[in-house]
Amino acid sequence: MLPKIDVATFEMKLPSNGQKVRYRPFLVKEEKILLIAAESKDNDQILQAMDQVITNCLIDKVDIEELPSFDIEYIFLKLREKSIGEVIKVNVIDPDTNKKFEVNVDLNKVIVKRSTKHEKRLKLSDSLFVEMKYPNMRAILSVDPSKPLVENGFNIIVNCIDKIYDKDSVYNASDYSKKELQEFVEQFTQDMYEKMSKFFDTMPSIYYESEEMSPYSQKKVKVVLDKFVDFFD
Repeated sequence: MLPKIDVATFEMKLPSNGQKVRYRPFLVKEEKILLIAAESKDNDQILQAMDQVITNCLIDKVDIEELPSFDIEYIFLKLREKSIGEVIKVNVIDPDTNKKFEVNVDLNKVIVKRSTKHEKRLKLSDSLFVEMKYPNMRAILSVDPSKPLVENGFNIIVNCIDKIYDKDSVYNASDYSKKELQEFVEQFTQDMYEKMSKFFDTMPSIYYESEEMSPYSQKKVKVVLDKFVDFFD
């Protein structure tokens, strides 16, 4: 019988609720899953691979499918940090010369940024409120690249409604079909719809900021990474 290899374990706090979870770095078997998914260039396959790797590497039991998207992104970056290295390289454009140059990004300095303007309970009118929930992996996978951006945005809004309040009752979205929720949202005024959209524009997100010297203009360039794909340029 071949020897069992001991693997270090670490602990992190989930950004959404502060829950402490233990995890291990991803191993060769998980790296193979990610490489195969990356070669496919298929967003669904890549997200499913991330889901599988996170599930494998979390030691404490967590319902991955119910975690907000920013939790998933944060967890994956922490796994990447402990598995491959704390520093990644990304390309930055010098605004003075429009030329790209490579900079090092320290994953230890990535935070989850929160906006003071963010609200989960939205007042749409004097008598109508909607309580939202954060998009999870299922909501992200529901995005169809072949469909218009507006349609995908509409579907995510519908999927993220948690409760609806009027002056008489509270309606749990889980008690209604997707078609019923779609018809409800289709009745919104433009102002109501924009309030719903603002929930996503201001929701917590992974964030990195630094200043780096451009080799072309010899000036400092502000580097801001605030989308998950920015970390894999």
